[in-house]
Amino acid sequence: MLHKKFNTIAQFVGYVTIGLLALYGLATLVGDGTVWAVLGQSAPPPAAPQAADALAPTTLGYVGYLKDDAGAPLNDVYTMTFRIYASAAITTPLWEETQPNVSVSGGVFNVVLGAGAPFSATLFADPDRYLGITVEGYGGELTPRQQFASVPYSLRSDRAGGLAAADGDPADAVVVDNAGNATFGGDVTVLGSMGDVAMSSATVSGHATMDSAAVSGSAIISDRVGIGTTSPTAELDVRGSRIQLKEDSSGDAITLGTWGDALDINFNDHLFLQGSGGSQIYLNPNGGDVGVGTNAPQATLHVSGTATVNGNITTTGDIHWDRNQGHLTGLKLTTEYEVISNESGTQSVQMVSSSNSMCFLTHVWFEDTEDDGEYAQCEIGTSGGYWVLYAHAVGTGFFDPYAYCQARCLQW
Repeated sequence: MLHKKFNTIAQFVGYVTIGLLALYGLATLVGDGTVWAVLGQSAPPPAAPQAADALAPTTLGYVGYLKDDAGAPLNDVYTMTFRIYASAAITTPLWEETQPNVSVSGGVFNVVLGAGAPFSATLFADPDRYLGITVEGYGGELTPRQQFASVPYSLRSDRAGGLAAADGDPADAVVVDNAGNATFGGDVTVLGSMGDVAMSSATVSGHATMDSAAVSGSAIISDRVGIGTTSPTAELDVRGSRIQLKEDSSGDAITLGTWGDALDINFNDHLFLQGSGGSQIYLNPNGGDVGVGTNAPQATLHVSGTATVNGNITTTGDIHWDRNQGHLTGLKLTTEYEVISNESGTQSVQMVSSSNSMCFLTHVWFEDTEDDGEYAQCEIGTSGGYWVLYAHAVGTGFFDPYAYCQARCLQW
């Protein structure tokens, strides 16, 4: 009979206690408030303000009332075991703690749960949680188990639109909408010791400092973004030696970085840039060819289209371009030809075919042509289908006239 009545009384007192705790507020549930405060007597003086970064208590206060078989309150010290379950009937507890010296005076006992066996972070993640109590010497666990309930204002906590800063300004420092997107009104700093940060979507209007982050949705940052630095000086500030763009883990990659004082771009296949108008620049790293207006360059520099140069073109080799509707093709400047005549009449040298070419003098030098009838001359003519460079020198007096002639030809 003692066991049966004890169960009934414990059940009754437990429900009354939880109900009164709910009416009293959250402070009584998570602190060590007594049954007297629960029953409505004067509340204790307010606690001193905590620092902004102080943590909430991690224990749970519980008050119960025990009577014997005759209804008289018990007075003794008992060993009690407290268990938290996911349902009223399941046999495996989610949490368990045994307290060996629980003092019961006038039927009332007051314990702090979670001090010996700390609660896990996910213990109260589900709304269905039940408390079971076993008192040593009184058989098995008291029945029925008591279901945890919310205090009035905590019913709003899972629907809160935002969290205020420690001093209350701003009121919505962190806002989470119905889709699970988080908006941060200030700076966000996540230390490496706290692990990685994974977000489906985030909006940060201040600075976001994270050692590691994974964002599967949109990341909207209205301020500067720094990679490798906590003090970015531009909209995107990367402090490091490499930036890599890669389609997937096994695909080709483009790596942008630094090599000494120069900019280094490495890629597996090619670099291809194209504007909205269709113009393009193509760089083939394997062959070293560059195409402008074509993605199939046939030379070190291949321009498909019109090229305008506002300045000089200097080359140590030949200049070639394709014929297009009568334009020149294969333009080539020959090496220099030279011929000398020293009072020996006319000397000549054959140059290139006179077909698709033209030749011109590049240098002349005459000496000792003071006397009447003496002369020196350089000229270009044709003979037998070829351009010919001539040097003439004729002397009549003491000094021998001298002619030195040079020419080059342009072929196409």
